[in-house]
Amino acid sequence: VLSLKYLGDLKFNATTERVTLGPGVTMEDFLHQILDGHGYSGVVSTAARNGMGGFLLGGGYGWMSRKHGLGIDNVARLEVVLTNGTVMNVSQGEDL
Repeated sequence: VLSLKYLGDLKFNATTERVTLGPGVTMEDFLHQILDGHGYSGVVSTAARNGMGGFLLGGGYGWMSRKHGLGIDNVARLEVVLTNGTVMNVSQGEDL
């Protein structure tokens, strides 16, 4: 079992309206600190204790998916570590 709870960075940029988050951020933290705290709505999990990393890797099905698509469809960029240790930054439309 791998715990991601210590990878919980969570930042909101009001100018770009983008969120930077670590995979250990829980849905509850995201809801309270970002969405509720700034008056936004979005695709979130139906379970508050889920981590954002697992939610997005599973596709990101939530209450608002019919209106806004899956959670993963709303990701602008990911930092990915490959099995050989290479760190890559990928955006929508790019291949690994």
